[in-house]
Amino acid sequence: MEAVELARRNAELEASNAALRRAIQELESRVDDAVIHCASLKAERDQLQTTIRLLKAERERLLRRLFSPRSEKLDPAQIELFRAELLAEADAELAAELAAKEAARAKDDHEQRVPAKSNGRRRLPSELRRERREYTLPESERICPCCKVVMQPFGEDVSEQIEYVPANLFVIENARIKYACRGCEQGVRIAPAPAQPIEKGLPGPALLAHVALSKYGHHLPLYRLEQIFAEQGCPISRKTMCDWVEQIAESLAPVVREQKRLLLAEPLLQADETPVPYQNPMRKGKLSQGYLWAYTKPWAEVVFDFTPTRSAAGPKTFLNGFGGHLQTDGYAGYASLFELRTDARIGCLAHVRRKFFEAQHETEDSAGTALAAIQRIYRIERRCRDGDVRGPDLIKVRQTEVLPILDELASFFAYLEPKTLPQSLIGKAVRYAMGQWPSIRRFVSVAEAEADNNSCEQTIRTPVLGRKNWLFAGSIEGGKRGAVIFSLVVTCKRLGINPAEYLADVIARVSTHPNTRIAELVPRAWKSLRDQTAATA
Repeated sequence: MEAVELARRNAELEASNAALRRAIQELESRVDDAVIHCASLKAERDQLQTTIRLLKAERERLLRRLFSPRSEKLDPAQIELFRAELLAEADAELAAELAAKEAARAKDDHEQRVPAKSNGRRRLPSELRRERREYTLPESERICPCCKVVMQPFGEDVSEQIEYVPANLFVIENARIKYACRGCEQGVRIAPAPAQPIEKGLPGPALLAHVALSKYGHHLPLYRLEQIFAEQGCPISRKTMCDWVEQIAESLAPVVREQKRLLLAEPLLQADETPVPYQNPMRKGKLSQGYLWAYTKPWAEVVFDFTPTRSAAGPKTFLNGFGGHLQTDGYAGYASLFELRTDARIGCLAHVRRKFFEAQHETEDSAGTALAAIQRIYRIERRCRDGDVRGPDLIKVRQTEVLPILDELASFFAYLEPKTLPQSLIGKAVRYAMGQWPSIRRFVSVAEAEADNNSCEQTIRTPVLGRKNWLFAGSIEGGKRGAVIFSLVVTCKRLGINPAEYLADVIARVSTHPNTRIAELVPRAWKSLRDQTAATA
């Protein structure tokens, strides 16, 4: 019996042990699941914290873009975070620059100082038309209280006041005199009709120039011009003005084509683009996204081109036959243009600086170091520009002073890359810079190139400001017509030419001007001829 009891007890203990082992295994499994779940929650928490930090940084960047100054000047308080060697050199260059500016300012103040009686006002421009108005006293008020005789004038006190005469419309009557013989009353002759910018049209060249410049230079939509003309007592419908703009663009297109031909012969061009919505007849009630491309010689002539998409086909068609360097931002469409000439594209240092400027609120130390080095490059460039250093001399300065800074920055970016999150602002800045660095380094060896593409970006401002007013182009052809007029208006502004005077003169002459001499009507040649005529007059 005892043996049976022991066997039963042993079986019960073994069953209990097996149950306990199963319970322990289940608990261990639950612990493992809990550990895995905890690790997953921690990873999810870290991801959410990273996302929150990135979203906060992006929100701050957008708020600064909306409400803060657009200048990318460095805050003096942040310079303390930069590396000592960069700070020492930057301070020395800054001190020399400030001393030079102070000396120039003192010289200008001495040369332009006005008499005390003028209350600090400078004399109004001498080229303005002046209308003299004399104010005299009646004879009864000119009796000398002592001698009782009439006082005689001996001088005058002259003050100037600037006034405005509102623009107004007027009618020119072109009277063609007829001639006939009184004897035989045959052989009637009449003076030839003057050339008109629009065949059998009412507008004169100055009015056409005003309409074109108002829309494409002063950003006035045609409906506002319609209201202005109505207030002046001469209603002109916007449809009529739209037809005028179309014919203006057609007449000026040969001038722009000639300017394009001259640009494509340059050793370097800069390019940039901006979106311009347009009405697409295939999408009733909806706008399509077109693009206005700018191609410019730095700080000089520019030609715009409108395309219905942002594909590389647009710049590829425009730049057909161009054999020089093209300086652009990092848009991939430009890189595809130079598959056979990979060294022909030059990058933009300002875009790199902009990304680090936005990232400095996220990580001041790393972004500040990059900004300080880039600031040194711009100071060297400014010094060369102020000293009129060009050609081989400019390349030599860049090779000895700028290139080492670029190489130092490349090493710094390689050091930062594995330490930054790809989606963070500093991570995006580092990776963008590394992707663009080979093309950015090329400006060192091209004397015509600049450190950035800012010259071309500046040309884009005129159509961007206009887009806020006229909102969209009426069609693809309307976008192309706008590109023609923008090309001449912006070029005139960059070359110091009065756009209204230029457009009025060229619109009046282009229809009768020999096509073989169309180069005389591009803005630079037009200005040169005007200056020569004024010098010999």
